[in-house]
Amino acid sequence: ADEAEKAAAKTRPEAVSGAKNVFVVGAPRTGSTLVHAALGAHPAIAADGDDHRLWGDLVAEVGLQFFENESDDNVEDLGRTYRARIAQRAGIGSLGETANASYIVDADLENVWWLGAAAAALGDDLRAVIVRRDARATAFSCYKTAFPPASGRMWTDDPEDLGGRLKAIRALEDHWLATLPENSLKVVSYEKLIGDPEAVLNELFEWLGVDSDCAACRRPNATAAAFTSAGAIALRAPAFHLSGLEGWARYEPFLEAEVFPHLGLETEAEEEG
Repeated sequence: ADEAEKAAAKTRPEAVSGAKNVFVVGAPRTGSTLVHAALGAHPAIAADGDDHRLWGDLVAEVGLQFFENESDDNVEDLGRTYRARIAQRAGIGSLGETANASYIVDADLENVWWLGAAAAALGDDLRAVIVRRDARATAFSCYKTAFPPASGRMWTDDPEDLGGRLKAIRALEDHWLATLPENSLKVVSYEKLIGDPEAVLNELFEWLGVDSDCAACRRPNATAAAFTSAGAIALRAPAFHLSGLEGWARYEPFLEAEVFPHLGLETEAEEEG
């Protein structure tokens, strides 16, 4: 056993100093691209665009049983490997300057499925922003978006599948909020962000422990990062525009008949009422 431990120590990833990571997760079309761009505009937060799979691939490589069967040291090693890889990725990204960054954004929405594994691997360093939007607006935006086959989001084409997936994502978010350390997660409401971006961003930056005085963060549409997600076009519109809040309402008769019955979710307004 001692020899095995010594061998493992020799191959153990070196400790990673510098920037930590912050996940941005949630259902598609909830405003995650806007949050990602606003975060990435901060001088203490690095971002290199979206559509990168990293943590999920690492979890797939080792399998979920790894987190149950391996020692804490080995699980933490995986966390160090992840941090080293995301730092390297951000360092060669379109923004590329991470030397003084406190955080690096990982906005792969699929990470919502693996936050428990991330908590085991990253420990107290785990930070994740959960972006939420009115359930009706989210369903409508997903349903009308032509996601490419490679995105794995063909479930948005069928109202029943769409409702089932959105319910599953919300239930999983609720599970993480109930079970992971309180300070590791932050919920951002899209509606509140659009209504009062100054207050929401200030609260977000305070949670991360970075300076809230960031004029560029109030202009996420001017980002130089390469965004390719479904929200990339809307991102380039005037910052924090209100047009997306009630866009679904004009199609309400059809949506009430075909899509909304499958959601089974309270809207943000109902939850707060």
